[in-house]
Amino acid sequence: MVKRLLYICLLLLGPSFVWSQAIEKDYVINQNRLAAELNRAGKFSKADQILDELLAKLKTQNADEKFFATTYQTKAKVVQSLGNYEESTKLARSSLLISLKHFDSLNIADSYNTIGINHYFKADYDSTTYYYEKSFDIKKRIKTDPYALAVSAYNLALVFGDLGQNQKAMELYRQAETLLLKSGQPKNFLSDVYVGMALIYFYSGELSKAEIYAEKAMEKGLISYGEFNPNMTFVYTTYANILEAEEKYEEAVTLLEKNLKIRISTYGQWHRWTCETYYDLGNSYMLVKKFDKAEAYYKKAIEIGKRINSRQYLANARNFLAQLYLDRGIHLDEAERLLLEALKSNIEIYGDKSDLVAENYLQLAKLYKLKKDAFKFADHVQMSLAAANYDKEDLGTVIGPLQALNSLMLLGDWYIEIYEKDQKIQNLLEAYRLVDQKIALITHTQNNFSSDRSRIDFANKYREVFETDLGLCWLLYHETQEHKYLQKAFELSETNRNTTLLKGLQGIEYRAYGEIPEIKLNLEQTTKTALEKVKMDIFFEKSSSEPDKELYQSLLDESIRLSHKLDSIYKDFYKNYPKFKSINSAKVLLEIEDVQAQLDDDTQMITYFLGEHSLFSFNIRKDTISLLRADIADKLINITNDFKHHLSNRDNIDELSYDLFMYLLGQQFDREKRNLVIVADNVLNYIPFEILRSSDGSLLIEKYNVSYNGSARIFLELQKEFFKYDTPKDWAGFAPMYTEGKELASSKSEIDQIASLTNGEKFVGEEAKKENFMLHKKEFSILHLAMHAEIDNENSLYNRLLFEDGELTASEIYMSHSQANLVVLSACNTGFGKIEKGEGVMSMARAFHYSGIPSVMMSLWKVPDKETKTIMVDFYRYLKKGKSKSEALRRAKLDYLDKTSDTALKHPYYWSGFVINGQTDPIKIKNTMYPVIWMVLSICGLIIITFLIKRFR
Repeated sequence: MVKRLLYICLLLLGPSFVWSQAIEKDYVINQNRLAAELNRAGKFSKADQILDELLAKLKTQNADEKFFATTYQTKAKVVQSLGNYEESTKLARSSLLISLKHFDSLNIADSYNTIGINHYFKADYDSTTYYYEKSFDIKKRIKTDPYALAVSAYNLALVFGDLGQNQKAMELYRQAETLLLKSGQPKNFLSDVYVGMALIYFYSGELSKAEIYAEKAMEKGLISYGEFNPNMTFVYTTYANILEAEEKYEEAVTLLEKNLKIRISTYGQWHRWTCETYYDLGNSYMLVKKFDKAEAYYKKAIEIGKRINSRQYLANARNFLAQLYLDRGIHLDEAERLLLEALKSNIEIYGDKSDLVAENYLQLAKLYKLKKDAFKFADHVQMSLAAANYDKEDLGTVIGPLQALNSLMLLGDWYIEIYEKDQKIQNLLEAYRLVDQKIALITHTQNNFSSDRSRIDFANKYREVFETDLGLCWLLYHETQEHKYLQKAFELSETNRNTTLLKGLQGIEYRAYGEIPEIKLNLEQTTKTALEKVKMDIFFEKSSSEPDKELYQSLLDESIRLSHKLDSIYKDFYKNYPKFKSINSAKVLLEIEDVQAQLDDDTQMITYFLGEHSLFSFNIRKDTISLLRADIADKLINITNDFKHHLSNRDNIDELSYDLFMYLLGQQFDREKRNLVIVADNVLNYIPFEILRSSDGSLLIEKYNVSYNGSARIFLELQKEFFKYDTPKDWAGFAPMYTEGKELASSKSEIDQIASLTNGEKFVGEEAKKENFMLHKKEFSILHLAMHAEIDNENSLYNRLLFEDGELTASEIYMSHSQANLVVLSACNTGFGKIEKGEGVMSMARAFHYSGIPSVMMSLWKVPDKETKTIMVDFYRYLKKGKSKSEALRRAKLDYLDKTSDTALKHPYYWSGFVINGQTDPIKIKNTMYPVIWMVLSICGLIIITFLIKRFR
C-alpha cells in the first residue's frame, strides 16, 4: 500500500537581482540570499525572521520598490515552506505587481511559478498548469539561464505525473536533467528530478529502473542537501517505497522513522509533509502486520490533514485507514464514512476520471460486498470501471488499468460466491464473461513494461487471477462438458507461463527473418550487452565489502545513459517496424489441437498449474485431453519440500516418491505412452519425475523417457526448423582445471572420452577459457561444459559458470545468440535457481534456452563428479546410436544402476539429478570410424593399384 501521488518539495527559482541604483543593494542581496539558504536548509522560522526584519527596515527607509519585490518573492517561498499557501500567494502577487510595472521579466516568471506552486499544494491543477506554463514561456522567450528553465520543466513534470500523463512527465524530467547538467551548478535539485523519474518507473511497475534512479537521487541529494536536510526526506520516502516492494519492510520502517524525525524538526508537526510521513509509516506497519500502530499513525495523519486543511493528504489518510478496517473486516460503518469523504475530495481535485477516484469506488465496492449489499456493490464496481475510463474495446484509453482489473476480479469473485450458495450455472456464466477482459488487461499492462523483470514481477502479483479462472473453467467444464471451457482452461494455464522466455525465443527468430536493418539490430545488441555489463558491475560493486563510491556512482550514470539509449532504440523499432511490435504485443491463442498435432502416438504431455490453493493438471495425447483439479496445494508443496530434503540427505524416499506419484500422475498418466513431456510449475520444477514410484513398485525411469519444457508454447516453438541448426562441427567440450579443493577429478577424463567418441574438440585446462567459448560457441552442434557453477539466490542474472579465465554470467548468456542444438551442463546446480511463479526456475539452463538453444541437459542439484562422468559418457554412446536425447539419458542412467554394485551409490541422489529440457529429437553425431575406414580402404586401394601396375609392365 504505497502512495500513488508524486509529492516532492518543488524547487524554487532564487531571487533575481535587477537594480536601478546602488543604495542598500548589497545588504538587500545578502539578506535575501541568506534567507534563501536557510530556507533550503530547512530553517524556515529563522529565514522568515530575517525577511521580516528586512521588510521593516525597507519600509522605515522608504526603499526602492524593487527591493520590496525581491524580498516579497523570497518571503513567499519561505512562507510556502511553512505551509501557509494563501499568505505565500499574497506575497508573490505583491512582488508580481511591482515587477510588471518595471517590465522585470525574470521576476515576473518567478512570481508566476510561486503562485503556481501554491495552487499545486491546494490541488488546483488547472490553475497550477496555467501559471507554470506562463512562467516557462517567459523564461524561454527571454532565453534565461538553464537552471531557471530546469525549475519550470521540473514543476510541470510534477503536475503531469500527478495527472497520470507519465510520458509527458518523463520528457519534462529528462529536459530538466539536461538543463541542470548544462547549468554547471554543483548544488542543484537533480536529486528531486531523479526522485520524480524513480516514482514514475515505480508506479509503472519498472522496479529495477526505479531503484537506479532512487540511487542516483540519494547520491545527488547528499551532495546538494546533506543527510538531514528536509529535501532529502523525499529521497528517503521514494527509497522506502522500493524497499517495501522488495519486501524489505523493516528497512522501510527504519527509513521512514528517520524521515518523520527530520520533518517534525524542520516543518513541524502540522505540515503536509509530516502528514504524508505518518500515513507512509502506517502503510509500512500494515505490511508487517502491526495493525494497532498502523491505525495510530493513520489517525495522526488525519488529525494533521484536518488541521492544515489539505484535501489531498486528508483524503489519502482517510483512504488508508478505511483500507485497514476493510482488510481486517472491522468498523465497516466508519470505513464507509472515511471512503465517502475521501471520494468527495478526490472528485473535487481530479474530476470523475482518475485512477484515485476509481480506487475509491473499488474500496467502497469491497465494503458493500462485506456488508452483502448487492445493489450498492454492483453499482460501485461499475462506477470504478467508469472512473478508470475502462473500455474493453479500446484498452489504450484506460487511465486506471489496475483499478479496472481489480474491479473485474472482485465482480467475478462475487458471481462465484453466489453460485456456491444457489448452484445456478448462470452465475458461473456471468463470471466467465469477465475472463477474457481480465486477461486482456493483464496482457495490455505487461506490454507497457520495458524489462523482463517488470513483466515477471507483475505476473507474480496477479497469478491469483489465473488460478481463480482456471477453477471457474473447471467447474463449467464439469457442469456442461463443453470443449470451449477445457480450451479456455488450457489457454489460461499457458497465458502467463514462461512468457519472457518465449518472447526471447521469438525475438531471435524475428531478428533473423525480420525487417529491421542489421546495423540497427547490431546497435540494439551492443547497447543491451553494455547495459547488462554495467548492471552486473553495479551489483558486484554494491555487494562489495569495500565499495568504491566514485566508481559506483559512475556506473549508475552509465546505466541511466544506456537505458535512455535502449529506450530510444525500441521506440524506433515500435514506430517504424510493425512486425516487431506485433511479436512483442500480439496475443497468440494456443489451441489444444496445436499441441496434439506435434505429439506422436507414443507421447503424452502433462502440464501443471500449482496455485495457492489448487493443483490443476492437463494430460494431452494425440487424440484426447483430460483436466483434473485437486485442492491440495499446501500439502503437495510440503511433500515436495520433504522429498527434496530426503533426497539431498540420501535418505529413503520410497514413501514420499509413491505419494508424489499418486498426487501428480496417479489419475493423469497413460501407461501405454512411453514418452512423457512434463511442464512443471512452482516447486514441482525441482522434482526429477523419473524417480517417482508407481503402485507396482517400479520407478518411472524403468519404462518411460521423460523430458521437460517451460510451457506448451515453448514446446511448439522449439519444434520449428529455425531452431535446428546446421553447424560445421559436432562437439566441443570445456573443462577448466581447478585448485584449492575445488578440483573436479573426473572432468578431464570425461571430456577426453566423449571427445574420442564424437571426434570432437577439447578445451581443457588453460584452453577452457571464457574467451574461447564465446569465440567458438556457434561452430558446434553440441557444447559440453564440465565445470563448476555458482548460483546467486539474490539475483539470478548473476548465476555463473567458472571458466579458466573468469566467470560467464547468466546475464551474458541471455545477451548472446548461440547456435548449438544441445548444451550439456555437466556442472553443479545448473537447473537450480529462484522460482518465479509462472516463469519457472531462473537457472543457468534457462539462460541458454533464452539465447536460442533448443535442448539443454542440466543438473537439479550438486551431482557427484565420478557418477556424472559415468552417466555422461554413456549418454553420448546412446546419442551416437541415434536415440532421442531423453531415451539416451534414460538408458545411461539405467546402465549406471546395472553397473553399480554398491547399494548406497544406487540412491537416486547419485544418478537422477540430470534432466533434459526442451527439444528431444535425436542429434546427429558423425561416426568416428568413418575416417579410419576410409584411410584403410585408401591404403588397400593404393596397394592394389601398385600391384597391378607392376604386374602389367
